[in-house]
Amino acid sequence: MIHGNDTVGPIILAEPSGVIAGDRIGSGEEAVANNGAAAGRTQWASPSAKAELQVFRDWRSSTCEFLILRVLKKEHAELRAEIHHLRTLAAASAGRHHGNRPDIPIVAELVEELTAELSAHMDTEETTVFPALLEVELAYVGEMSASTAPRGIGHLLRNMSEEHQRTRRTLAHLRRESHGFNPPSTDNLLDRQFYARLANLYCGLRRDFRLENAVLFPRVAQMESELQRGAMRQRPA
Repeated sequence: MIHGNDTVGPIILAEPSGVIAGDRIGSGEEAVANNGAAAGRTQWASPSAKAELQVFRDWRSSTCEFLILRVLKKEHAELRAEIHHLRTLAAASAGRHHGNRPDIPIVAELVEELTAELSAHMDTEETTVFPALLEVELAYVGEMSASTAPRGIGHLLRNMSEEHQRTRRTLAHLRRESHGFNPPSTDNLLDRQFYARLANLYCGLRRDFRLENAVLFPRVAQMESELQRGAMRQRPA
């Protein structure tokens, strides 16, 4: 049995092909969020590069249980409220610019597409993925039998990473169609607020995906691998 004092070293998943340029810690995210968004920052605003690097280091020293609770209580809870608000703002913006800004309906449609993707993704994580990851960690620290730990974790993690990548593409499309999150009318407070929140959501989601792709998922994958190797060593010759 592998005990809880065995450390799981940091692993970085290779970035999949097609990753949006600038998706690195401390790279271009602040510029995106600041582009026409300074007046309407929300809880989604990207921190400074130095602060974000420190957060990333803190993530690496946290347990999977803590990271999952953080995602559930913070990211998911805030995201569900935020996408609901963005849908309202998108509909209002489309109504204000009806007929004279053909890009606005496209932005509104992409917000709906993003909402559907994220809602389904969060539901899957909450009902299927995260419970399985927690069971792997429990087995790893010896709180449950390794033989009862879920199998096929790699398949679940690959599916979640692929869904992250699909949402990245939707976010990139949304950024292009919104002209880099520049509001159609800079003298309209609601337009500025809407595009500022889109920019901040863009940065926040990419940061949250990094938490899962580069910290949580690789750590659980290594735990499962260690458990499997331990089980093989315990088999009678």
